[in-house]
Amino acid sequence: MKQNPIISILNLKNGVGCSTLTWNIAHTLDLDIYEHDKALHGYFATKRSETVDYGLLKHNINVQKIDKRHFKTGVYDLGADINYPYVKQLLKKSTVIIVPVENSHEVLLKSIATMKYILTQNSNTKIFVVFNRLDNNDSNREMNYTYVSEEMILEHIPQEKIKFFYIRYSFAMYKNLKEGHCYLDNFIYHDNTLKISNYDLLQNLRYYTIDKMLDSKQNKKALKEKGDTNFFDNYKTIYDNYIKNIDISTVYDLKYNEKNKKLIKDMLILTTYIKDSYERR
Repeated sequence: MKQNPIISILNLKNGVGCSTLTWNIAHTLDLDIYEHDKALHGYFATKRSETVDYGLLKHNINVQKIDKRHFKTGVYDLGADINYPYVKQLLKKSTVIIVPVENSHEVLLKSIATMKYILTQNSNTKIFVVFNRLDNNDSNREMNYTYVSEEMILEHIPQEKIKFFYIRYSFAMYKNLKEGHCYLDNFIYHDNTLKISNYDLLQNLRYYTIDKMLDSKQNKKALKEKGDTNFFDNYKTIYDNYIKNIDISTVYDLKYNEKNKKLIKDMLILTTYIKDSYERR
C-alpha cells in the first residue's frame, strides 16, 4: 500500500550534511522541505528563485516551518536539534529516517548515539546510514576506513535495523548550494516538450552511459549483486518512453565526467530505496 512519505534527516553531530542531503533529496523526489525555523532552506529557496535557469527541473519545492500538530508529506531537516518537543512524535511517524555519517571517530560516536536515540522512538524503522563526503582521491584508503566505520556501527546497532549507502564526490551537491542549486542543475534540459520528473531524469542520466549493459547477462547479474536490481526493474519503461528514440546528447547539456557519474549512481541508489520504502508499504 502506497504511503505518503515523511523523510527525516538528523545527526547529533553538526556539519555532516543533513541540510545538503535534505535539499538534494527533496529536489530529486519533488517533495517539500520542512525545517525548525525556515531560515536555511528558506534562504536557499529564495536564492534559487533568483539564479537558477530550471529547464526541466521543477522549481515548486516549498519550504515550510515544521507544524508540530500535523506532519505533512516531505523531507524534514532535523539536523542536530532533537530537543524540540515534536521530534519524538515526528520520528515515530517517519517513513524513512536518514543519518548522514563521515569516517571520523567523533562523528561515528555521535552517529551511533543518534541511531540509538532513533530506535528508542521508532523500533520498527530501518535507518538509512549515508556515508557522505567520501574522498575519491584515495578510494582504497576510503574503502578501508568505511569498512572499519561500518564494523564500529554494527557493534552497537543491529544489522537488520540499518542499511548503508555511499555518496562519492558529494562536492557536486555542495557546489553553489548557497545560490540554491542542487546537483541536478549540472544537467541542463533543452527540450520542454519532454515532460519527466526529476527522479526519471536521474534514471535517464544514469542509464545513458550503460544502455548496452542491458544486453549483457553477465553485467546485468553483476549490477544486481551490487544492489541495482530495482534499476533494471524500473528502467525498461523509462527507456522505452524517453530514451529509445532520442539522441539524448541533444536533450541534455551533459557535464558528465567520471565523478558526476558516480554521484548520479549513488543518488539513484539512495532515492530508489527511499521511494520503495513508502511506495511498497
